[in-house]
Amino acid sequence: SWGDYSKAIEFLKSALEQNKDNEIAMYELAFCFEITSRFDESLLYYQQFIDREPYSASAWYNLGNVHNRLGKFNEAIEAYDYCILIKEDFSSAYFNKANTLANNGQYKEAIDHYHKTFEFEPPDALTFYNIGECYEQLEEPVKAREFYRKATKFNPNLAEAWLGIGISLQNEERWFEALHYIKKAIEIDADHVESWFALGEAEFNLENYSNAEVAFKKVLEIEPENIDIRLEYSHLLMQEQREDEAILMITEGLELHPDNAEYLYRLVCYQFLNKQIKQAYLSLQTALEVHPTEYNHMYEYMPELINDKQIVTLIDLYKYNN
Repeated sequence: SWGDYSKAIEFLKSALEQNKDNEIAMYELAFCFEITSRFDESLLYYQQFIDREPYSASAWYNLGNVHNRLGKFNEAIEAYDYCILIKEDFSSAYFNKANTLANNGQYKEAIDHYHKTFEFEPPDALTFYNIGECYEQLEEPVKAREFYRKATKFNPNLAEAWLGIGISLQNEERWFEALHYIKKAIEIDADHVESWFALGEAEFNLENYSNAEVAFKKVLEIEPENIDIRLEYSHLLMQEQREDEAILMITEGLELHPDNAEYLYRLVCYQFLNKQIKQAYLSLQTALEVHPTEYNHMYEYMPELINDKQIVTLIDLYKYNN
């Protein structure tokens, strides 16, 4: 409680030496390791604890959590499997294994494990929301929407679930229908960046450019270092023939992210569109010096540049010299 986590860790370890089954001490210890980012130490501790107590479900569970936190998804899944083998009704292990499977791109398996938690605990909004996200990743917007709706019934104040419904509609290009749900998410959480971003995209696709700009400005205000917003906002400015503002938007972005490939190549496109041809070639050289093989960002935005002989020559020059 005093924030002396090092001392807390010391005494919690002692408590577990006295009583290996003290699950409260085990989870308090996990909290202290997490809040102090002592992940390597915690891995070693849990591994040594398991060497002494191989049937400790809580130790396997916490080991899985640390592996997941470090992005070691296969190791995390293995740890959760041991945990479930020891304690078949360990609902949190199924839930966290499902999260790890989702993080690892194994969305169908994740859905199965989220459903498994319902055998041991009542359904809840977060689990339904996570299932919806998995279906979204599987590009099944109708199924995603079904579970996002279930999440809102369990928790009407879960902004992410309302947004999820909106995103699922956007994925079907039902932009106008999506607006209602995205705005509902913003009503609940006025500073939710993803909701404002989605609102801007919906308004943009409905050609309500002034409304889209309000939404994009809000994203920039909340999260000025957001990389994607400057790409979307500047594209809107180009659509309105505000080329100088679009170029400035990307230039300011490069001050924050000087090596960002998308910014570097997008700047080239905007300068070409603004008839700043000489400057565009100079910017292309800068982009090729930093990212000689990522010029497809430029072609994706302006496919017609593929026929520019000087561009092809520059690309070949930098590509083969790296």
